[in-house]
Amino acid sequence: MGDRPDYEVERGSYWRSVENRRKAGIAAAVAMAVLGVAATIALSAGRGPESGSQSETSRTITPAEDSTETTAPSTGDADVGGEPGTTPGTSGEGGTAADPYGSATYVRAPLVAYRRNGALCVAAEDGTGERAVVASADGVFSLSPDGSAIAVVDTGSGALAIVDVASGAVVTVGAATQDTPSWAPDSAWLVYTAPGPVVMRVARSGAGTAQLFAGSLPSVSVADGTVVAAAASGEMAVWRNGSLSLLPASGTITGLATDGTSVWCGSLSAEGGASLCTGTIGGSDKRVVVAAPQSTRAVTFSDLLLAPDGTQLVFAEQSDDGYSRMFAVPASGGSAGELSVRRDCYPLRWTADGGAVLFIEGNAFQGDPTALMRVAPGGASRRLLVDGAGH
Repeated sequence: MGDRPDYEVERGSYWRSVENRRKAGIAAAVAMAVLGVAATIALSAGRGPESGSQSETSRTITPAEDSTETTAPSTGDADVGGEPGTTPGTSGEGGTAADPYGSATYVRAPLVAYRRNGALCVAAEDGTGERAVVASADGVFSLSPDGSAIAVVDTGSGALAIVDVASGAVVTVGAATQDTPSWAPDSAWLVYTAPGPVVMRVARSGAGTAQLFAGSLPSVSVADGTVVAAAASGEMAVWRNGSLSLLPASGTITGLATDGTSVWCGSLSAEGGASLCTGTIGGSDKRVVVAAPQSTRAVTFSDLLLAPDGTQLVFAEQSDDGYSRMFAVPASGGSAGELSVRRDCYPLRWTADGGAVLFIEGNAFQGDPTALMRVAPGGASRRLLVDGAGH
């Protein structure tokens, strides 16, 4: 590997956001009753805010190379009906002026995104061919399944931007929270959380922004584009085929994943106990996947990553001090195996073939060296890929 480079020490705003989410989870139980009436109205409407409700935001994300930046127009009353991710197509960008969501062939590119030396980078799954795509020191991000675009919420501007990996072109979408954006499996669109909070949908091009429902922590199915999220009412929201349904939640939701048939939910009880459960989207076959964390400290189950074939689930036990241990468990339930060797691990994504998990090891906030790593869900084939990579 040669001499180890200086490790970038990332700023602490990520962990401040973790702390804020944990505190918000406690406050949410009190606020749910107040929000319930307003959430019901928003949930039943399923339509976007008026045009211009998402204010244009000045640029703070800088492309790594010369490129262009635009601000996407808000189309608050865009039609969000129809089943996402099922109409055949050919383009990873998808969409037309008439139908900005479009649809595309499902493609899982063997690529990964991470931060290094103050930039968001994209490289092959083995860590080779690194390319700095956009200057971005902090904020959540998500690489599209086909590897063509990165969605990033920069903490400086508080805005979601979609960055084209090939050209570095930046499209600023609008205000967003630090919930990680989630892409449709065809990479034609994504969902994110806007202040409110409300779950928003936007096309890969940055067009067609529309409100889906009041809620947060959205996650798109790895199979068919079904969206699950924590509804503002305290329930679990399921959006598909242009319609919304609600399922009861056993506590404050801390993480979600779905394959379009079943849903996996990390939650925190009023007493502070964390659990991870699964059940069908119809509300049946409820089972406990992980009854309690392995840590003795107060943690939440988050960063849920369902394998492309739906057989394995990777998740993290996280606490407000930066503690994050990574585990893999059969999606149907069973014994959870720890994938962490060092203190802290942060899941990024599954490899394109579903055979391994790519993750960041090390806690830069605590002054530890960090690296991009790869490991099989059973703990074998552990490899260091990129020294100094962070999240």
